Amino acid sequence: MKTIFSTTDVHARERFDYWHDVACKNLVEHDSNPGCRQTFQAELQSEGLADLGLVLFENSPMTVSHTARHMAHASTDELFVCRQIAGVLALEQDNREVVLESGDFTLLDPRVPYAGKFAEGSRLLVLKFPRRLLEARVGKTQLMTARCMKPSEAENSLTSAFLAMLPRHTGRLGQAAEEIAKDQVLDLVAVSLAKGMEGSGPRISSARSLALVRLRAASNRDLSIRLSTQGLSPAPQESVYDTQMPRLLKRARQSCVSFQRDAFHAAERRLKIRCKYTGQ
Repeated sequence: MKTIFSTTDVHARERFDYWHDVACKNLVEHDSNPGCRQTFQAELQSEGLADLGLVLFENSPMTVSHTARHMAHASTDELFVCRQIAGVLALEQDNREVVLESGDFTLLDPRVPYAGKFAEGSRLLVLKFPRRLLEARVGKTQLMTARCMKPSEAENSLTSAFLAMLPRHTGRLGQAAEEIAKDQVLDLVAVSLAKGMEGSGPRISSARSLALVRLRAASNRDLSIRLSTQGLSPAPQESVYDTQMPRLLKRARQSCVSFQRDAFHAAERRLKIRCKYTGQ
């Protein structure tokens, strides 16, 4: 990931103000107060993964608040998944409080006010998801924000580990690999969110969310099986792509009639990538 800002070469009296400007530009507008301006240290890295955004930052103790005043300038098209790499971070949104430790992750909505408190040694990875892509998998997310996803659960452990390795690989992947990784991280986060809502009390849409995730996974498996059982010859990649895609996509559409538009398009892109880049 690319280092966007570091306080290393900035004078102590200017470090926090510079940091705040960079954080507002690369993440979301907010107010913040450091534990100590004179000793404040921070670093911010940023990179993209297809149409997902990744921001990794570490900082000295501070408090942050994203208020109604800031919401007017926030993107309503994004959702944030926050994965704690090190240290401790306390967050509050929608009257729910969550304390993230290393390996934990949660969902934040930048169009809703929130507040946070960073402890010493905090290191946080924030993934910026297009709202439509995540909601296509889990439905509306209002009741999913500020809930701690701990890696003690099997699904969360897999999601957390996948999120943690992204900073080591983003910026070096090819286009096909980025698209595949993007879909995988969206699907894993969706599974964790839907699974986390199962024990949150009566909510019809939580069951619907998990059912949608399972349907999507089943459909992706079906697409893979169809591709592998079509008897595709080891012809040149372009020939396979041109001759097999119309028939395969027609059959895929017939089995995905009830799929939400964005969920199906993601599956369709994955099928195109497999045909075009693997020649299978």
